[in-house]
Amino acid sequence: MGATALSGTQSAQISSHLGGLWEDHERRAFAHLLPGPRGWLHPDALRGLAQLQCTRCARDFIDFRAWADAAKSRVFNWEALPAGGLRVAARAQDLRRLRQECDPPDWRAAVWAHWFDSSFLFILERAEGRVQRAAGGPLLAMASGPRVLADSEMARRQWQRARYQALRPDREEAAYRHLRRRLDSWAVSLLPGRRVNRAVEVLQDLSTHATPRVFAATLRTLCRGWTTRWRSAACLLHCVRGEDCIEHCANCLVFRKFTCQKLRLPEAAPADRLLSLSGLAQSTPRDRQVWAIARYALYTALCMLRHGHPMHGRLEDLLLQRAHEGVRGHPAGMQILSAARAGLPSLQASPTTACVCCCFCPACSCSRRNADTFCR
Repeated sequence: MGATALSGTQSAQISSHLGGLWEDHERRAFAHLLPGPRGWLHPDALRGLAQLQCTRCARDFIDFRAWADAAKSRVFNWEALPAGGLRVAARAQDLRRLRQECDPPDWRAAVWAHWFDSSFLFILERAEGRVQRAAGGPLLAMASGPRVLADSEMARRQWQRARYQALRPDREEAAYRHLRRRLDSWAVSLLPGRRVNRAVEVLQDLSTHATPRVFAATLRTLCRGWTTRWRSAACLLHCVRGEDCIEHCANCLVFRKFTCQKLRLPEAAPADRLLSLSGLAQSTPRDRQVWAIARYALYTALCMLRHGHPMHGRLEDLLLQRAHEGVRGHPAGMQILSAARAGLPSLQASPTTACVCCCFCPACSCSRRNADTFCR
């Protein structure tokens, strides 16, 4: 079937219909995108994090309602401009006057009431009103003279983009409010206001220096989106004692041994272990990124064990394998992990310094697995 070209008014009606259905479809798509427990993140909070530059999808995560109103404003002002435009305001006024002239008891007025209310003229008029209120005042009327028509193509392209930016709501407050509510449940020695600022700082740093999967694990951890069975199950890492909960993971002997011996992270005090795991601890940029890799390794390893994935070897080897998986395909992340395993204070391994062989060697692609052997 061939492609069908839609007019501007048909596009406006479709945009209005989709805008009304968008919230329900957005919730369903969001549930499929982020499976697991509900409520740890919602679309408005994710949009706010994008505006705060705390995500990697700041440009692509648009607001559909604002986009639909911007498209209607473009149709209101630019459709059929060489022929004088659609004259939406005048035609809507004529239709409104015709409706007022009808006799109220007339049955035809009741039959056509729904058609009057849903007319595309009124839809475009209401959208233009919202655009003008968002712009802070009435916009200049579009003329149809030769000078305007000569530059109409360039202005038409910029029109919808500019109106979208004016209509796009500020979601930063929603992001701060959501983070404040989710971070209040952490039993850590940090003031609630400082928690939000620290979380935003960590997310902004990881959004540019970490892989998307490592960033997603940190965001899920900060918002307490882990799936655990702390009421009925023991620690999945076969710890001597402990429950399947994120609070115990911070004190788990297996995970602490992995972070101290394999990643060379400093041992945190008992009161600060949960701060380090959550990402709210005050640390250097190097330790912050290494902790993010360790957080991803722990989360994915627990998910694999929870779903019955067969394990071969020790748990420390599984965590180390997941850490390498977190930085796979990311040269900067691989250098950070190699430098951390070698105990280097810098973020990146020196070119003259040997890297550590674990699952593979980034320098020579050797297959040795001795964690204490360097490639020369």
